[in-house]
Amino acid sequence: MVDVCVIGGGISGIAAAKALREENVSPHVFEKGSQPGGLWRYRNDNGLSGIYDALRLNTSKTLTAFSEFPMPAEYPDYPDHRQFVRYLDAVIERFGLLSSFRFRTEVRRVASVGGRWQVDLTDGTSSRYDAVLVASGHHWKPLRPTFPGRFSGQILHSHDYRTSEGFEGKRVLVVGIGNSGVDIACDLSKVAAATILSTRRGAHLLPKHLLGRPIDLWGAGLVSYLPSRVQGWAIGALARVARGSLSSYGLPEPAHRIDQAHPTLSSELLGLLKQGRIRVRPDVQGLEDGLVSFKDGSKEAIDVIVTATGYDVSHPFLEGAGAEPDRLYRQVVSVDRPGLYFIGLVQPFQGPVLGAAEIQSRWIAGLIAGRWTLPDRARMEAAIDRQRSWRSASLVPTPRHGLEVDYHAYVRAIRREMTRRP
Repeated sequence: MVDVCVIGGGISGIAAAKALREENVSPHVFEKGSQPGGLWRYRNDNGLSGIYDALRLNTSKTLTAFSEFPMPAEYPDYPDHRQFVRYLDAVIERFGLLSSFRFRTEVRRVASVGGRWQVDLTDGTSSRYDAVLVASGHHWKPLRPTFPGRFSGQILHSHDYRTSEGFEGKRVLVVGIGNSGVDIACDLSKVAAATILSTRRGAHLLPKHLLGRPIDLWGAGLVSYLPSRVQGWAIGALARVARGSLSSYGLPEPAHRIDQAHPTLSSELLGLLKQGRIRVRPDVQGLEDGLVSFKDGSKEAIDVIVTATGYDVSHPFLEGAGAEPDRLYRQVVSVDRPGLYFIGLVQPFQGPVLGAAEIQSRWIAGLIAGRWTLPDRARMEAAIDRQRSWRSASLVPTPRHGLEVDYHAYVRAIRREMTRRP
């Protein structure tokens, strides 16, 4: 009997538990909180969830669902977080996964001992496993920037934002034009006296629907086999026809191509910009009491700054090297530490994390069960180098893109891995 530990009970942990059980492997899933769902469970008592009340999925229900268990037909194209958690609960019930979970259980330390893995829990107990699947996510440790000067108001990270309550009549600056920054700015604009959105380099803004269809479905199917530059050009052209130029809304036109950075999806922002309820400023230059100065020389009186500046990738329970994302084969397999795997440690372009986690989990479950095997170390190292070179040549060099993958090409690559027989 193979003993497998899964760390984290969010979407990646659920995907891992489902895949392992389908291979007749009984996993031990450790979740710090009292319920499954991870960051998607609003105000999760594990203390790690940073979702806000207005949050909706940025990937469509069609692509985001488990392959053999679609979301309810009555769900909208982009469900909100409560609907999504109800769906995850239904998945756990449908596939009988609950018995694999151990709640209110935190992993303190994972170390390789004698060819196996020792997992120490914060309750003082320890067990040894043949394999460890890290499914703890990468959106729990906020990356908090610092700005020159002193600010007399409040500064918080988007991870700490929940609702617009308490922001009534205040002048709010949101730093960052990614999905979270734009969502929060739109939410705050309903109650704030002024909402300012600051961006360093701009972003390609896309609507959630294009010609009545969820925009991520335009990149699926045969279209996904086209070069990424061609796909980006086509989707960008359609978006420009639908919305016009970004500069006409006061947004900077990005210097990078649409396929070189994660685009931002919003069906609200452009209208709010036209109404003047949100205004745009460039990067923050400095702070002086209640004033914020920007790179263009302008200044704004601000009461609250919300930094939507992303997250650090961190696995504090792991000892030693081997967990760095750029040292993982297919961003899953540690080439330095056999038996250590990572699920969901990706940022997919044109696709959902859940879909990536599902195919990753099936691959790893099959490896553990002996259905297929890994290539030799030299081939894995070469693949890691190619992925690193692709990011360097094809993407804007920011920490946000350190986990980026071309979703459809990535899924096809994992499926090819699942044909390598022992």
